Parts: sequence; structure tokens; C-alpha cells
Amino acid sequence: MFDVKATILIIDDDEVTRRLLEKILINHSYKVETAAHGLEGIKKYWRSHPDVIVLDIQMPVMDGFEFIAEFKKIGDFKRTPIIILTSFETKQDAMAVEGISDYFTKPFKMSELVDRINALVAKKCAE
Repeated sequence: MFDVKATILIIDDDEVTRRLLEKILINHSYKVETAAHGLEGIKKYWRSHPDVIVLDIQMPVMDGFEFIAEFKKIGDFKRTPIIILTSFETKQDAMAVEGISDYFTKPFKMSELVDRINALVAKKCAE
């Protein structure tokens, strides 16, 4: 048995990406929630109050930027780090959004993403 470190919410319309991230993060002792678009992500946020959100930008129903705008209104935006994970937006566009903690372009190195999640969780726990 292992101790669960924190909860990570993955919001991405690509099922392969969601499942791969979920499997790897569970193997790193994280509890994982997943959502296929931003609207589902908002609902999952209320259920799990994740420690970190990994967010795609290009999604149906509610894209990543719309999710962030809604999350700023209803969530604990300043205390919940968001990592943008996308293949379409430029880093400059993504990092211009206030409160974004990091940005990864698809395809990405899984080890680097996990390292960044670990660092954000450690920082949040230290606050």
C-alpha cells in the first residue's frame, strides 16, 4: 500500500493523453480525476478540489481559456496551480494568462511533467 500524495485533475479531450497521464500519476501515488472538456472539469473540481490542474487548451464544449475564466470566478484560482498542456497555442499566449504555473507542448516528456507536478504539490503543501 502507498500513501496518496495529492489530487491531480487532468482536463483533456484526448482520451489517450488522459489515460496515459492518469496511469503514470497513479504510479507516482497521486489520486487522479479526469475530464474530457472544461465544463466537466469544473464539475470535477467541485468534487475533488485538486491540488494541481493539468489543462488542455483546444477542447470541445468549454476550451481551456474558457475554463480558466470560469475557474477564476468560482474556484480557488490563486491556490490551485494550472499547467497548460497543448499542441496549438504558443507559449507566449498561454503564459500570458494570469496564474498559469507552467506550459508543456505536446508531445511532451512525461518525466518533466511529473517533475513539475511534484514541485507544484511540494510548494503548495509548504504554504
